[in-house]
Amino acid sequence: MNMSHSDALIDLMDSAIRLAETAVESSTSDDGWTPVTIIGHVSDVDEQVWHARINLMVDAFHQGLPAPSLSWWEPDAAATELRYRNYSLEQAIARLFMTRAAMIQTLGRLTTEEWEASAMHDTFGKLTVTLLPEKVLSHDEEHFESLG
Repeated sequence: MNMSHSDALIDLMDSAIRLAETAVESSTSDDGWTPVTIIGHVSDVDEQVWHARINLMVDAFHQGLPAPSLSWWEPDAAATELRYRNYSLEQAIARLFMTRAAMIQTLGRLTTEEWEASAMHDTFGKLTVTLLPEKVLSHDEEHFESLG
């Protein structure tokens, strides 16, 4: 793993910590979701979007398949609200740290070649695993601002 990959792993965890700290200090958000729901949403996107796509891209690379085609997808907003309705903030934060750590562990095991595994995204164009942490951090930033 090269230094920029190591930096990406650190930045991913730092961002999750920053989101959690901001959620603790926030009682409402400007998008209508509670801090618990926002933190839950971010953990769902980590697990169902980012981590799943890393695995898909690396699997295609190993199987010699063409780069997967990806489209914009996020978990259903109403289902997210229902899912996290009975979570405490502490439970939501623990889930965020769990999903983020799982993604970081997967990234940390990748070879230099696997970091270059790619996909074609409808919105972003060609993506490599190396570029995905930037997308994760951008998504985090959107929700950080809604908590602030």
